[in-house]
Amino acid sequence: VTTTRKVVLTQRPRGVPKETDFALVEADLKELEVGEVLLKVEHLSIDAFIRTMLDDRDGHHGKIDLDAPVTALGIGRVVDSRSEELQQGDAVFGPMGAQTHVIWPAGMLRKLDESSVPARTYLGALGMTTGLTAYAGLICVGKVQPAETVVVSAAAGAVGSMACQIAKIAGARVIGIAGGEEKCDYLRSEMGCDDAVDYKAGDLNSKLKA
Repeated sequence: VTTTRKVVLTQRPRGVPKETDFALVEADLKELEVGEVLLKVEHLSIDAFIRTMLDDRDGHHGKIDLDAPVTALGIGRVVDSRSEELQQGDAVFGPMGAQTHVIWPAGMLRKLDESSVPARTYLGALGMTTGLTAYAGLICVGKVQPAETVVVSAAAGAVGSMACQIAKIAGARVIGIAGGEEKCDYLRSEMGCDDAVDYKAGDLNSKLKA
């Protein structure tokens, strides 16, 4: 029997979540059934949508039940398998949750190719909530073209910084919006933005028109 340690939601946060809204508990996992795998959780992606799931309302992503593990996408490693699709040692992406071990049907997981990049990359540049979000917005929806001007809001954040780089690769002129001159310098020097605008400095519309 495998024991998992997990962070569960014990009460709905009021405002900013506090440590007392959660608890660390241990529980024994059930035996594997045919088609299931036992995973050791290696990496979690702590994303903004998790906060919306802590409230007592059915939002876009649903809600986390009380005494249930905090939801989080992540990377896991197959420890044991009763599936023909996944073998012991395989790295997978899926809804890991804030816990050390979890059991899922193999069909809910995506096997990761570690031949050229480490598994954790699939939470960042190749991740659904960062790199893929930026790519889909710019390339699939925005259909950015060379020589166009792309303005990226929250450009110093996880998705925004990826969007800046993707837009530059696509040949666009990129203007990043961020809060503070330090972040703006980062966008110019590290993210390749052609220019950056500090929204905290005021007069944002005039600066963008310039």
